[in-house]
Amino acid sequence: MTTYKVQKPYLLSSIFIFIFPLILTIINVTEVDGVQRNEWIGLIGFWALSVVLVLIPFGSKLEIGINYIKNYFLGFCTSTIKQENVVAMNYGNLFRGGLGYGKGLNIRVQKGFSKHYSIGEKLWGKEVIAHAQRVLENKENTS
Repeated sequence: MTTYKVQKPYLLSSIFIFIFPLILTIINVTEVDGVQRNEWIGLIGFWALSVVLVLIPFGSKLEIGINYIKNYFLGFCTSTIKQENVVAMNYGNLFRGGLGYGKGLNIRVQKGFSKHYSIGEKLWGKEVIAHAQRVLENKENTS
C-alpha cells in the first residue's frame, strides 16, 4: 500500500485563480469612491471561492494498494476503485477536447451502475498515474 499527496507545484500552477478576484478588487476600489455593501459581498465571495479552489486539493490523499485505489479527503474515504470492477480505462485528456484539465487516467467502473473516475497528472504526477494504471490493469493480483 502506497499513499500519495497532492504535488507541491500544484499550488504554483493554480495561483492564477487568485488573479481574477485581485483584478476585480483593484478595479472596484480605484473606480468607485464609495463601494457599496453588495459589491463588497461579491468581492468577498470571489476571494472565498478562489481560496477554496486552491486549497481543497491539499486535503486529498490517494492510496494505491495491491488491487484497489482509494481517494481520501480530510481523512474520509470518498471513493474506492477495485480492480475487478474496472470495465474500461484509458490514458488521455481528462476533459474531451482538452480544455486545460491536462492528461490523466479515465476509469469506468461497473458495479450495479456505471460510474466514471479520473486521476489527473497535474494534481498527482506522472509516476502516480503510471502506478495506478499498473495496479488496475494487472489481473494477476486479484485475490
